[in-house]
Amino acid sequence: MPPTEPPRQLSHSFRCLQACVTGNLPEVAERLDAALAAGEDPLAAALDHGLTPLLYQRLQETSTLERLGSGRAQRLHDLHRRALVFQAGAFDVTLQLLAQLAEAGITEALPVKGMALAALLWPSPLPRGLVDLDLLVAPEQIERAQEVILAAGAVAPPIPWVPTPWEYHLPLLEYRGFGVELHWRLWPRSPLQPFRLPAVADLLGRSMAGTLNEQTLRLPSAPDQFLIFAASLAQDGFAVGLRHWADLYWLRQRLDAAERARVGDLAAEYGLSEYVALVWTALGEILEEPPGADKTSPLRSGAPTEEAYRLLMPVFWRRLLTPDPRRSSLWMLRALCRDRAGEEGWLEALPGFLRERVGGGVARSAVTHCGGMLLAGGKLASRAGRLLFSRRERLALRDDLLLARALGRLALRGS
Repeated sequence: MPPTEPPRQLSHSFRCLQACVTGNLPEVAERLDAALAAGEDPLAAALDHGLTPLLYQRLQETSTLERLGSGRAQRLHDLHRRALVFQAGAFDVTLQLLAQLAEAGITEALPVKGMALAALLWPSPLPRGLVDLDLLVAPEQIERAQEVILAAGAVAPPIPWVPTPWEYHLPLLEYRGFGVELHWRLWPRSPLQPFRLPAVADLLGRSMAGTLNEQTLRLPSAPDQFLIFAASLAQDGFAVGLRHWADLYWLRQRLDAAERARVGDLAAEYGLSEYVALVWTALGEILEEPPGADKTSPLRSGAPTEEAYRLLMPVFWRRLLTPDPRRSSLWMLRALCRDRAGEEGWLEALPGFLRERVGGGVARSAVTHCGGMLLAGGKLASRAGRLLFSRRERLALRDDLLLARALGRLALRGS
């Protein structure tokens, strides 16, 4: 598929980050100089895209850190040290929590997302920032897992919480300065996530050994991680920074030939072939991979994928290049798409102790989740008002509707 044009000219700072991700060191130095000559701030761009650790690493490798100027160079150095300290603490906390869960008989727990990627890339430091710790736990064990972590000193939010059909993790726990999310599934189905995804049992059955701080732990297989990170882009409506695309790139570079073939097999099993083919192709365009890069896809693609590529690449670019891109209301999007897939069996799929909190069906659960009828009505009115008067809000809804329809067609083709 021929590349599409981004919605506006890419800055030198963004191109510098592209080169940082792909490891094109001559391009890193060239684009850094061009960015500084144009009065741009490469550090600000790295902050926007969650890639300050990577920028520091590449500028050290190219001996160009001092070109930022003493003030920005020192700030980048400080941010890098802070990221390393945070990573080291996060690794320790993850290992402690997994050990405490295992002692309590909860052995079916896997780190996912950033922490799983860190274990896969060990001993290299994670080249991008960490936000929180995500642990995937079998639904029947998640209540006990929460009890164990709270008993270890974690703090739960003080507000009452009721799940909706689109919840997939418990409220964020705070433990030793780190946020911890306990997931009972990867993501639910929704207008932007119409695909089947592996269940906890599937991931556990294919799990592999990884290492953090010289200690062994279980984590999702590399092909599963590729699918998880690819699916997370849809879950986030592609309203993500370059860091999220970089995760996929580093995973793809890590896959050997057998693992790439396994990505294709698993994508077919879960109806993700067309979607992953789209993301695989988009990845090459967004990162402007250097000549000679292995872009061979193990996935088939056809007319629906090409159509989705043509329609969605402008959305991918727009949301990638817009700081803090706006997202539309999931409830509004669901109503406009007439989507009810997320409701099918959602109550039965909840961990048992959460079913007791839900009463009166989806609408009642949503109202309770929002804090009551008054607050729910206020939120709805506020969102409707912004949609009426804000061009940015209307653009977000338009893009999400386009995403939902195109991804829905890919999911139907793959099912």
